[in-house]
Amino acid sequence: MRQEQVNFDTYKYVKDFEKAGFKLEQAEALVQTISASRDFDLSRLATKDQIFSLEKDIHSTQKNIESLEKDIKSLDKDIKNLEEKLTAKIDGVEERLRSEMKANLAEMKASQSEMKAEIANVHNAIKETSLSNLRWTIGTIFTLFGILLGVAYKILAH
Repeated sequence: MRQEQVNFDTYKYVKDFEKAGFKLEQAEALVQTISASRDFDLSRLATKDQIFSLEKDIHSTQKNIESLEKDIKSLDKDIKNLEEKLTAKIDGVEERLRSEMKANLAEMKASQSEMKAEIANVHNAIKETSLSNLRWTIGTIFTLFGILLGVAYKILAH
């Protein structure tokens, strides 16, 4: 809100200041400063109420920031606690898995040994069976050969 401009007689005021004891340069500088200040837009200045309201807002914002900083510190502590708990749980799971893997490995080695022994037994049984079958086959062949020789002898002898 600008107030209506009133004419400002700079010459008159320079003369008034000279009569009051100012030197001409001082009077002119003073009148020029006053004249320039009249052109300043006072509507751009803040009122006391606006400044007071702004100060209240700043104070409130500072309190909110302090509260948020406390919340952040609290959350940081909570996160650290959760990290420690998770690390402990992960360590426990890792240890349990290692233990289970060692037990499984031992079982697998035992099973492997048992399987090797079983394979050896089967191999030996197959070998024995093959030898036994071979012996039987040879025995049967000799028996048949003997029978054939006996039959051939009887046929030739008659």
